[in-house]
Amino acid sequence: MIIRRLFSALFAATLTCGVVTSGLSEEKKDGKHAAHVTEISLTQPASTPASRSLSRGQVIARTASSFRGSPYRFGGRSAKTGFDCSGLVQVVCQKWGVYLPRVASQQYRMGVAVKKTDLQAGDLVFFQNTYKRGLSHVGIYLGENRFVHAATRRKGVIISRIDSGYHLAHYYGARRLNLSKLPVPQAARTSEPITKEKVYVEDETSTAPQYGE
Repeated sequence: MIIRRLFSALFAATLTCGVVTSGLSEEKKDGKHAAHVTEISLTQPASTPASRSLSRGQVIARTASSFRGSPYRFGGRSAKTGFDCSGLVQVVCQKWGVYLPRVASQQYRMGVAVKKTDLQAGDLVFFQNTYKRGLSHVGIYLGENRFVHAATRRKGVIISRIDSGYHLAHYYGARRLNLSKLPVPQAARTSEPITKEKVYVEDETSTAPQYGE
């Protein structure tokens, strides 16, 4: 009788404290199992954004943007001594086994035409009537209306907006190169795409940059 009263009192106290008796009994019945489950939940790695492979065009774009800050030199093809616009494009593409002619007007004949609304990273973008009449300037599209190019002696290689007043007015067209022979960039994995925070965007004014000086 006394044992039964003690058991009833203990059961009431357990309910008062809010303990789930079914869970408690499960741990008592299978303590090893409960400890094993707890260990898994503690050692599980935190979820992180899945990394993605860069496209071939993005590889070209990132290679081009890596030359930002290089000097400008008319006729140049070197990060140390300077690039001109078509020299920069030629060197970037050559690094990945894509060989282009030397001047912008000839580079425009390569690949296929692309509408401005369909631009992708790695496309070549061309401009006209900059330092001379006709097609006279080229850069490499990065995405989000930005492109990298060898601009002027004062600015060197910079990243500009394609929808700025000057470049919008002088835009000529775009070409997409055949990059199918490039190695699939499996090793170039990243969870950080090119964003506005990662690159410097040169503000443009209505004054002509005088490309080709």
